[in-house]
Amino acid sequence: MKQITLLIIIAITMFTIQCAPKTTTATKEQATKSKISKIEYTTKIKSVAKLTERLTASLAEGKKPVLYFHAAWCGPCRSFKATMPDELVQEAMKDVDLIMVNVDKARDLATKYGVRYIPYLVKVDKDGKVLNAISSAAWKTPTPANVAMAMNEFLK
Repeated sequence: MKQITLLIIIAITMFTIQCAPKTTTATKEQATKSKISKIEYTTKIKSVAKLTERLTASLAEGKKPVLYFHAAWCGPCRSFKATMPDELVQEAMKDVDLIMVNVDKARDLATKYGVRYIPYLVKVDKDGKVLNAISSAAWKTPTPANVAMAMNEFLK
């Protein structure tokens, strides 16, 4: 029994290490040159009240607020994120205020916006009303060209 438990722990550890997102120096450098007006990786937006504050500020700055529902363990979310440094994706999302919402930490927001699968992006107005929504099905294979084309259509 102890051997089985140990094997399970080792397998989970190896899976977790293997699936962890890889951050390279190039990725960090490209993030500082981003055309996306703002990308906020935050755990602070867990409630409708905090989201409303954020949306008001975003629109006041002339940005397009987009909620990006994701999870740290989600492979398709990591694939989408990996396309962001690409020039095509940067250009498609140039005036976007990308508001990261972790579905595991903000379940009430995920429920409010009807998130059933991730990654899921929702373009909203100042009141948080849905203007448009898109999932990874729109770009099928997460190549920069596919993601950029889908984002251009989504953000119109």
